Amino acid sequence: MHGALEQLASEGLIRPLARRGWLRPAVTPVPGACLDRMVGIVGRHFDLGELSTRQALADSVAVYAGIISALGRSHLHAAILQPDRALGGDLDALAGGGLRGLLLMHEMVEGDALRPLVGHLARLRLPVVVHADGEDLPGIDTVVSDHAAGCHELVRWLNRRGHRRILRLREQLVETASWPGWLADRDRGYADGCREAGIAELPWLTVQVPNATLGADDAASLDMKARIIQSHLHAQLAGQEPPDAILVPSDRNAFAVAVALRRLGVDPRREVPVCGYDATARACRESAWEPFVPAASVDRDSRGIGVAMVEVLATRIERGPGDSIVQRHPPRLVPDLP
Repeated sequence: MHGALEQLASEGLIRPLARRGWLRPAVTPVPGACLDRMVGIVGRHFDLGELSTRQALADSVAVYAGIISALGRSHLHAAILQPDRALGGDLDALAGGGLRGLLLMHEMVEGDALRPLVGHLARLRLPVVVHADGEDLPGIDTVVSDHAAGCHELVRWLNRRGHRRILRLREQLVETASWPGWLADRDRGYADGCREAGIAELPWLTVQVPNATLGADDAASLDMKARIIQSHLHAQLAGQEPPDAILVPSDRNAFAVAVALRRLGVDPRREVPVCGYDATARACRESAWEPFVPAASVDRDSRGIGVAMVEVLATRIERGPGDSIVQRHPPRLVPDLP
């Protein structure tokens, strides 16, 4: 702590008091030398009281932790920038003062605001790296989790255990809902895994659920989703070629599927194993009502993604303008069965 305070004092941000303590001036100009060692991070402002943000928070905090750790090892500062202010002109002042570069979190990719922002940053000659979770961003330096590799590993693991009819199941409000880039990446990994194993690709089973249950983690929502999924799986399992394993988009989606299978008299870990994604099952609130852990999951290594973003930014600063860098960060298979 003392070393950090001395560093701030050397940069003119605070000054020591005569007897004890430190004083921050009422108006502190940020020295150019300080900005030259500073990287800005722009992400969503989280309201910890909202369920949807709590669910996204663990992943984002891990990415932030990786970024800050890597910046610290590089002896660089980190500045957390508010999206509304960052996009409202503050970046121009920071770039003019020598800001080293900018890291954009994946939630900033949503909507149509990213491309104008990146174009503006290019005019400011400010290096930028985006955590684009499966989105196609030509011309922009990006770090993405390799969802295709993760899904491929799940199919390979299931096939080694003798499963040959692997169904993908997704909850949606409507069947025509948008198909995010990360899910399209997983489709490619699924297809590659099936082709490698010599097994048939099964079409997605899209289950329409009420809007109130999407993203909800209370007992009533879990029960309602399980009842709806149960009716769909009953028809699938009663067919001539029933599925013998199920993939869902995340560990949170696995709980309702597990409940539905149990109600049909099927073991969701050994008879028709349900595999999730993100390796977060033990932290999910649904585990209070359904003591279930997916047969296997995939850890995206969010902290490693944050480290990779800093490494790509350092490469861009060193190289200068040029062809965009796209780095796919390898995930890790997490089997829960021997």
